Amino acid sequence: MPGSALCSVSGRRCLVIDMFLRRAVIVVGGSAAALFASVAVGKRDNDPVLPWTPIPTGSWNSNWDCREPMSLINLCELNEHELESQLQKYKAKAARHIFLIRHGKYHRHANSKNYRSLTTRGREQADLTGKRLKLLDLKYNSIVHSSLPRATETAEIIKQYFPDVKITSSRVLEEGHPIQPVPASPKWRPEFKYFEKGPAIEAAFRECIHRADPEQTKDSYEIIVCHANVIRYFVCRAVITVGGSAAALFASVAVGKRDNDPDLPWTPIPTGSWNSNWDCREPASLIDPSKQKDLNEWESLLQKHTAKADRHIFLIRHGQYNKADHDHDRTLTEKGLPVFQVTTVSL
Repeated sequence: MPGSALCSVSGRRCLVIDMFLRRAVIVVGGSAAALFASVAVGKRDNDPVLPWTPIPTGSWNSNWDCREPMSLINLCELNEHELESQLQKYKAKAARHIFLIRHGKYHRHANSKNYRSLTTRGREQADLTGKRLKLLDLKYNSIVHSSLPRATETAEIIKQYFPDVKITSSRVLEEGHPIQPVPASPKWRPEFKYFEKGPAIEAAFRECIHRADPEQTKDSYEIIVCHANVIRYFVCRAVITVGGSAAALFASVAVGKRDNDPDLPWTPIPTGSWNSNWDCREPASLIDPSKQKDLNEWESLLQKHTAKADRHIFLIRHGQYNKADHDHDRTLTEKGLPVFQVTTVSL
């Protein structure tokens, strides 16, 4: 969906897409295993079609959202015979399906009378996103949006397709720069910018991204409309809850050409050292040292081998399919004919 990042956290997932994204994470250095793209938050039992097979480079933190059943029980007031029943009481019984949607294109020039509001194209993008969500034929439970105008407008346009769904505004979902970028961004900002917005975006993650409450008995479908840095932080933050270190480029982040991109500054979580030659295509690695004669020639060769464009890769999972004994017999159902799940990775 041009201009909008649509990410579904659902009960089924594609192992190939999962592994692509996890592999993109661990090339940075450190260890990580992630639940994102099309992975459910909370309910994981009895999924024979697509078993979860993360890269075993870190230990899973079962209490990543501080809602693990054991952490919700006061053991001082409990005997061993009551423990099992209490664990079942506090266990998540459903999954939360969270759709992270970036606002549409907006006016960026301060002298514009419509400064920070959606452009015509941005409104079209929001409308297309609403239509796409409608086509999924899901029973949405809520729409939460950032309080900034461009996110509010996007959410209100989407809301037109779901008149019965409650819509609320949240200041913690506002755009910001959660942490100083690694490597350094050419656009300098004073440290207090990160000091102020980082905790706010972390608070948004803790408030919005967690397993279902024990009282929730049915799967929920929740729409969150916010900003690129917030969505990026949510995904990176979900990765590092596993343990180890990771910094990732995915969602709406480009790999390769990063200069002069004010709309999407790169702000990964710096929990590992960045490997600039992660794909063995870093310019210096493509130059034969024996052919270097002087510094000017070296600079010229570096420029020659520097990426001058971005690759935008769309990872698309197949639609719902009929179960059968053999893969080749598993054809799409009527519901699965329109592709329903898109994860965008810009390289």
